[in-house]
Amino acid sequence: MHVHQFTEFILIVIVALIVIGPDKLPEIAKTLGKAFVEFKRAGEELKRTVNETAAGLDKAHKTDPASNAGAPSAEKKEAGEDKDGKKAPQ
Repeated sequence: MHVHQFTEFILIVIVALIVIGPDKLPEIAKTLGKAFVEFKRAGEELKRTVNETAAGLDKAHKTDPASNAGAPSAEKKEAGEDKDGKKAPQ
């Protein structure tokens, strides 16, 4: 911790002691600590879920590339073209 940061920390602690009081300060600090830990756990769980979902999508795309390879795109469908870009008979 740099000297400037340490000074700010001490100032915050002194103000907290004056405003909250020495009796309630440990209880409030404990509650805030638990809240930060829970918030961190929720963030890690969200990150893990996103990574697992992305890995599943990548795996599905790599194992089944034919599901989209033969399908004509929306633009080709509208233009009446098949998957090779040739005009389909009407």
